[in-house]
Amino acid sequence: MKPRGIEAIVSVSVFLFFLQALRVIFSVLFGIIYDQIFEGPVDAWLVVSNLLVLLVFAAPLWSPKKKHHRWALVFATMASLARISLSINLADVRFWGSLVTVAFGGLFLTTRLQLGRRSFVQSMLSALVLDQLLRAMGDTYDLSLRSSWLFIQILWSFVIVVVTLLLFRRSDGGQIEIEGNRQTDQRG
Repeated sequence: MKPRGIEAIVSVSVFLFFLQALRVIFSVLFGIIYDQIFEGPVDAWLVVSNLLVLLVFAAPLWSPKKKHHRWALVFATMASLARISLSINLADVRFWGSLVTVAFGGLFLTTRLQLGRRSFVQSMLSALVLDQLLRAMGDTYDLSLRSSWLFIQILWSFVIVVVTLLLFRRSDGGQIEIEGNRQTDQRG
């Protein structure tokens, strides 16, 4: 498989993980707000949890200014590993996992967009289609968010991590391919 095809698989997967984490973060946040307001007592966690979500959405502001393929691979790896926690049916685990997935997914999206826009839209549309297929198979509840999906998600994340490591290693070799344009990494 060509490097661009492999990069597309990574991009679609991370975009999908980002979308799933968005759904989970809002679901868990709704539960936190509901519990605090209607069941009480209201404590600092209501404010802290909302501030954490806002901070996570601001994560792309701290993306590296220098366009570099390796940053995208690091962010893809972190988002893929954090995505595993979304298949564990514990609200706290899902909340923290979705925070990490959204943060690194957002950083990946920003970095990927900086590296090239041509395949960005195709990857995002593919992730949306895949997301809807998973939801349709689960009768509107995303099949991959169920506990029974955990083993599959571990394998999927492991594959993405291995692929990103291979791409990272390839980029260390001096030649990296971005958006079909060959670029040479400047090494002394």
